[in-house]
Amino acid sequence: MLLLAALTAAAGWVQPGISVVGYSLTLGAVGHGVRTLEAVVFPRCFGLEHLGAIRGVVHAVTVGASAFGPLVLAFGREHSGSYRPVLLVLTVLPLAVALAASFVRAPRLEKP
Repeated sequence: MLLLAALTAAAGWVQPGISVVGYSLTLGAVGHGVRTLEAVVFPRCFGLEHLGAIRGVVHAVTVGASAFGPLVLAFGREHSGSYRPVLLVLTVLPLAVALAASFVRAPRLEKP
């Protein structure tokens, strides 16, 4: 989440060339790292019984956020004349997730 926050903030300064290649590779690694983490953590924390429903909800939220993100960026650019301010504000989201995650305890599954 900290790397995602840094990438979100840096997106306004990426230029064509090597910086966009590095940015894209790092963003891809972060995104796929999250998917790998989901595959390991979800069954461990929630069990297998409702795993499909949980993953469906997560996917729906991901699709919704993917649709909502461009609207937020367009609104921010319209009002500030640049993407940079809104990108800096959006860094709060992954930072909030990182902070919240530090307070969450791993659940204990009951053995049947």
